[in-house]
Amino acid sequence: MRPWKNREAYDVVTAARVLLASPEKRPYLAAAIYGAIFIEAPDCPSVGIDKHMRIYFNPKMVVAWGVKVMATVLYHEISHTMRQHLQRWEHMGVTEVTHPIANASADAELNDDIDDEIKAYRGQSEALEPIPKSWFILPEDIKAPRNRTMEEYYDRIMKDPALAEQIKAAHSKRSIVLTDGGRAKSTGNGQWESDCGGGVTGVPAKWELGPPEKSGVEGLESADIFDIRMRVAGAVRAASRGRGKVPGHWTEWSDDLLAPAPVRWEDELGEAVRRTLYEVSGFLFATYARLSRRASACPDIVLPSWRRPCPEVVTVEDTSGSMGKDDLALVRGTVEAICQAHGAAITSVQCDSQVRAVVQRTTGRSIEFLGRGGTDMRVGIAAALALQPKPDVVMVITDGESPWPEDQTEMNGARLIIALVRPRPREILDWAPPDWARVIEVHPGTEKS
Repeated sequence: MRPWKNREAYDVVTAARVLLASPEKRPYLAAAIYGAIFIEAPDCPSVGIDKHMRIYFNPKMVVAWGVKVMATVLYHEISHTMRQHLQRWEHMGVTEVTHPIANASADAELNDDIDDEIKAYRGQSEALEPIPKSWFILPEDIKAPRNRTMEEYYDRIMKDPALAEQIKAAHSKRSIVLTDGGRAKSTGNGQWESDCGGGVTGVPAKWELGPPEKSGVEGLESADIFDIRMRVAGAVRAASRGRGKVPGHWTEWSDDLLAPAPVRWEDELGEAVRRTLYEVSGFLFATYARLSRRASACPDIVLPSWRRPCPEVVTVEDTSGSMGKDDLALVRGTVEAICQAHGAAITSVQCDSQVRAVVQRTTGRSIEFLGRGGTDMRVGIAAALALQPKPDVVMVITDGESPWPEDQTEMNGARLIIALVRPRPREILDWAPPDWARVIEVHPGTEKS
């Protein structure tokens, strides 16, 4: 921490950090609380954070607030970085003109959760001290409901010119007066005294020091901040187990951050088809249709050569009445993905409660759907297994509203892959796909055209 001239303010901030990270308060935030860098900034109206996770405090304001309020203020500023407000505003292109509105929107997203915590934990060890109302903007202050994102609040404010001008005017007129007794008050309208700095909106405040390499004051790089966020998310998840008292918004945040990266269904489908084909094509068999490459070594013995089969793929396309227009469009996209994964023509069986057509396909774009009756994919699967040559892989493309073969032995050695174009939990389907089949969930919005 950079040396502070005001020793009393330094002691308050240090005590606030220890209090907030204590086991009784928010220990899962310790990596962020102790990773942040604290700067004494007399020119800062109250408190703010920059993009290098340096938190600036007006020393007299710190003393006026005291340790408990400072712990809540620190909690607020750390939350801005954890929720990536900076990156989200940079994506939206916040400017010098609109950054007061962006700041108010970001505060509203945070403060309703903090306010809920203050009320929920009142009288308990996890309790936080309320922040002065003039510094604590809530969604109702901007005529908005709670539990919305800052982007939604921003859009709501921008659609209300009078409110937008009120927020910008309050920001431009803001002037903090510190009395002889060390108490802070505003010469403005008494509302929204905070400017949380460039670490929230991307627009640096005048009191910020600038990049560490130019200012000579240490600061964190984006990779360091990412590492802190991941460590906090892991700590939140660990603290949430059992009877932990972690606020719900932190648990949701952690789950979102630690969730596996989504896999495009086309990629998963292609991988499933290719893996199955590789498994099948790995079965070599002997043939006397051509000489072995080793025949010259044993001229008196006829040796067989080895042949690697080209796996046969058959798709069974659900054309029943339960398949809507969007579902049928996904069938086209799924068949297209299979054709590309296989790299060769495939046989296609169209089926509702009976087989409607059996055709060869090299693309899914020109599919025309026949039938539109009841649903029984077992009929289509049986028709596929009866084809010559016998299929190695049967891919059923359906909404799942169909009975299925009861036993894997009914497949006569063929692999069954089911592409569900309307993914739903197994327990709400009348006929859940068999456990021995590979199931791929095909999601709308990414189908190939």
